[in-house]
Amino acid sequence: MSSPAMTPTWTPQRRRCSLSLSAPPPAAFSTFSPPVRISILLVNAPEWFPGASFKKEAKKWIPYNIGMVEDPYRYTKQAVAEGTAPPSVASLQIAQLEPSSDEYMAKYLPANMYLAGADTTVSALGTFFLAMCLFPEAQRKAQAEIDAVIGTDRLPEFGDEKSLPYVDALVKEVLRWRQVVPLAIPHKVVADDVYEGYWIPAGSIVIGNSWAILHDEAVFPEADKFKPEHFLDPSVKYPEAAFGFGRRICPGRFMARASVWIAIASMLATFDISKALDENGNEIDPVDDYTSGIVSYPVPFKCRVKARSAAAESLVKATEFPVVTLLSALALLFPLPWHFRAGNVAMMSMIFWLFCANIIYAVDSVVWAGNVDIVAVVWCDITTKVIIGANVALPAACLAVCIHLEQLASVRQALMTKASKQRRQLFEAGLCFGLPIFIMAMHYTVQGHRFDIIEDYGCRPSTYVSWPAILLVWVIPLLLAVLTLGFATAAFSHFMRRRIDFARHLENRSALTTTRYMRLIIMSVVEMFLGLGITSYALWFATLSYRPYTSWSDVHFNFSRIDLYSVLFTPQIFLTNLEVLWWTVPITTWVFVLFFAFGHDAMVEYRACITWFRRRILRQRVSEKASAISSIGSKPSVRPPPIGSFGAMSMSTLVESEAKSTPTLVFPSSPARTKRVGFEPSSPSDDSFSVTESSYHHPMGLDSPPPFDVAHLPPLPPPSQN
Repeated sequence: MSSPAMTPTWTPQRRRCSLSLSAPPPAAFSTFSPPVRISILLVNAPEWFPGASFKKEAKKWIPYNIGMVEDPYRYTKQAVAEGTAPPSVASLQIAQLEPSSDEYMAKYLPANMYLAGADTTVSALGTFFLAMCLFPEAQRKAQAEIDAVIGTDRLPEFGDEKSLPYVDALVKEVLRWRQVVPLAIPHKVVADDVYEGYWIPAGSIVIGNSWAILHDEAVFPEADKFKPEHFLDPSVKYPEAAFGFGRRICPGRFMARASVWIAIASMLATFDISKALDENGNEIDPVDDYTSGIVSYPVPFKCRVKARSAAAESLVKATEFPVVTLLSALALLFPLPWHFRAGNVAMMSMIFWLFCANIIYAVDSVVWAGNVDIVAVVWCDITTKVIIGANVALPAACLAVCIHLEQLASVRQALMTKASKQRRQLFEAGLCFGLPIFIMAMHYTVQGHRFDIIEDYGCRPSTYVSWPAILLVWVIPLLLAVLTLGFATAAFSHFMRRRIDFARHLENRSALTTTRYMRLIIMSVVEMFLGLGITSYALWFATLSYRPYTSWSDVHFNFSRIDLYSVLFTPQIFLTNLEVLWWTVPITTWVFVLFFAFGHDAMVEYRACITWFRRRILRQRVSEKASAISSIGSKPSVRPPPIGSFGAMSMSTLVESEAKSTPTLVFPSSPARTKRVGFEPSSPSDDSFSVTESSYHHPMGLDSPPPFDVAHLPPLPPPSQN
């Protein structure tokens, strides 16, 4: 049984935050438990008896209490049997069970650990925030000690505890000042006893008054004030009474101490906590009041939480996230124009998906910087699906590139007509856009709840990690990566077999040069090795929380839920995994960009951009030499036919003739609607992977024959003797 949401809710408004512990204590704690344990009369009374209405309430809670114990145990036991259980107290207890041993301890030990620690730690941290608002001097002293001992370049660690005596005293004072369990847990006397003249018969219920013990003026002067100095006196012991007494003292007190200490020390190092302000700028005094029940919580109150400095903010907030992702998104725009003009669907799809992922990460890191507010839910619904699609689209795009490169380099006859180019573009569109959209739709089948919101990172998809999810989310990208490597290997082997005349072979079939061809192969292989490593790592991490697929209703139970993860309350291993996966997007982006942004082709485009900007924006006159480069959006009107179109005349002949200042060869254009006779390109070209436009372009398209009849070409004039 999980309690209502008791986690502090952070609501930043220009670095101002509010803390709200608004949920009531669990009914199982605050309603029927004390009277059941204390009053024998009420235990035996019927439900209709005055004061015994708790019995009706108890009947409602019984299934939840049983389910809290049985359901996790049954799930963990099955995972242990299948060898998929992650390390935990429950899995260790089950693994150590003998065939004939009782399962009671294995069931109730983990359940009690959760039940006892789920809300008590939150209560202690709520008390800490309240104390910092009401007694700011204690906060300043603790922060001064942290700055002097640790500095501002890192967060406190467990090894620093002995070096921070005032911080340690402050944590003890939090446990003493307002106890999580003010009256401790009832005990039963096992034998007759006499205490200060009072006879206590066996079987009596005794309640230890922890509040009175920890507010004894003889031990703690000014006990109702929050004074960490109480525990700077070596004679004052640790406030053990906050955890109970005797053999039944809280067994989780050591873990509770550690978790509360590291949380408080980290917040003191990075945040200033103060009273909230009203609309007129006046401070709002929080009410020092607590709820009733076995576990007591501060009533809801507001406070301000802001970073102590830019250095402190950087320790808990990834300020570089939006900058890196925005720069990555802008960098993708540089190679876009020439891939668009070449009609290269695969490369444009890679730019599209990487651009979307970078923009999503940039927006999320700004909106959810330092908070886990539930805002922009429609944005989250859409972008979490886009992230799932991009996970498949990037390896799919690399696969499409390598398939085409292998076809170009192979010895198989392939007529590169306009129709074949369109068929290839449709295939690439289906692979690079259709497949990701299909995976995005199918992800709903393995979506455990709506989505997650993680502080500083924003919205992330939720996946119920079972065998269908592994196949859909991780195995498909891995298969695409393996296929990509296979086609890249085949393309490279074609190059090695034909490396002597490979340039001519490639030139006859495409506008690609050998350099561009190898650059595309290397880029795809590098991206795929990167993708293989990251996807394998993500799959390994996901299997740590593997769960068997039981039923549709089980997977989608409470589907509308939105899980919130605050940095301070999230395990470090989870945050490390998230950061590793986050950085893969900008790294993948820059690997892609660097393969195209600094080559000769890119330099030509940059000069064309500069020329266009000077001429169109600055209205400057540009010399003919500078404007010889093709301007943006314009295409010269003539492109020479492919090599071999002139029969015996080769490209080397044309170059040689040009070097000898041969008069320009002008081809007469064919009349409109005139039938072309006798043209059959011996080596049709395909320049869909050309990253720059050639010096000449045919106005009818890249795959159209030249508008002249080869049979009626005029003879070449003799070279000039001058």
